[in-house]
Amino acid sequence: MKKKIGIINHWMVNNYGVLYLAYALERKIREMGYDVETISWLPDEVRRPW
Repeated sequence: MKKKIGIINHWMVNNYGVLYLAYALERKIREMGYDVETISWLPDEVRRPW
């Protein structure tokens, strides 16, 4: 049975670097033999700015 790893990611920013970093991190951890789940986290201020 593989160990599971969760990555909490705040991805809603104005550049592609965050997306590339999240993808590369998830891919590398999978290569190491783990099950990976990326959790997209958004604070309430970003989700509802009004």
